[in-house]
Amino acid sequence: MAPVTLIETNAALDTLVTQALRSRPELAESHALTAAAQETKKGAVYGPLIPTVGAQAFVGGLGGGKDGSGNTFGASEDYGVGVSWRLGPGGLFDSGRRKATEARLEITRINSAKLSDEISRQVVEALIRVQSLYDQMLTSRTNLETSTEALRLTRARKEFGIAAVLEDIQAQQDLTRARSDYLAIVAEYNKAQYALSWAIGK
Repeated sequence: MAPVTLIETNAALDTLVTQALRSRPELAESHALTAAAQETKKGAVYGPLIPTVGAQAFVGGLGGGKDGSGNTFGASEDYGVGVSWRLGPGGLFDSGRRKATEARLEITRINSAKLSDEISRQVVEALIRVQSLYDQMLTSRTNLETSTEALRLTRARKEFGIAAVLEDIQAQQDLTRARSDYLAIVAEYNKAQYALSWAIGK
């Protein structure tokens, strides 16, 4: 198993956090919700100021004359235009609606800030974990190389009849343990690399 390096362990933390805040889809969703809340607030503040305009037209004919005769018949037209504003709920002076939209906007802003902090925390934790596991991996690799060399020397001494069988078994056990530890750390390091890559939005 080979260690995977998706992001360098010496990458600058502020660069990774900036990339995460630009790339994470949940933050884009939060920004969209905040923009929608701002538009809703504008609608609550400026919407009632826009009047309702109505127009009516009455067209017809009017007739009549002396003694009920219809000899004087003429056209009749009436036109009317009206402008009105609504008062109360949903209209002018509806302070409750305005305050409710302001509260919703403030909630979305707070949630967006909390999400930004959470994403920054995830990036910091993921980077620290990657760096820690990288250091552990280097130490484990050194331990593995030392155990491999110790086994080689033990077998060389055994050929000359100097080393005991127990020494050889002990060296093999040490090498097996070192290999197992190294593989476990490499696996954790690879997982940490993918977690960091996810945290910055890749």
